[in-house]
Amino acid sequence: MEAISWPGGLRDTQLRRLVLLLLFGLAGATTAIAGPAAPQPPKAAEAPVIAPIDVKGEPRVNNPLAFGVAFTDIDTRDAHLARWTWGDGSQAPADVHCKNGVGNIVGRHAYRKPGIYTVQLKVLDSGGRRASVTRQIVVHATAAEAFTVSTSGGQ
Repeated sequence: MEAISWPGGLRDTQLRRLVLLLLFGLAGATTAIAGPAAPQPPKAAEAPVIAPIDVKGEPRVNNPLAFGVAFTDIDTRDAHLARWTWGDGSQAPADVHCKNGVGNIVGRHAYRKPGIYTVQLKVLDSGGRRASVTRQIVVHATAAEAFTVSTSGGQ
């Protein structure tokens, strides 16, 4: 049987090794070819990974907005605490729901004045690892304030 030649001059046996390297990583492929793998140290604990903040609702004065964030934690047994900072001087604990390292965090807030606010969510897991995410939100005046027409000074 004739060896298959691949683009770039790779021969069939070289291609198999390359596939092993890609599938198992450099260390895994080397141990698979050379013999049994050596015991690996436990994976280091990592902070939760947090998605961007999602906002539902019309960002108007006195209109409650729903904030939500999805997150994952490689340490599937960790418990989580979270806190919202709304950017207007107020803070609130967040509702955290997590199972097997996958969860979501939610909160609600209404702004009293129009403006640009930076919302921040801080998460702490039971291993002491922290993560945070921020988002700016522009809050507009209420519909009545936004469409007030002045009748004085006309020609």
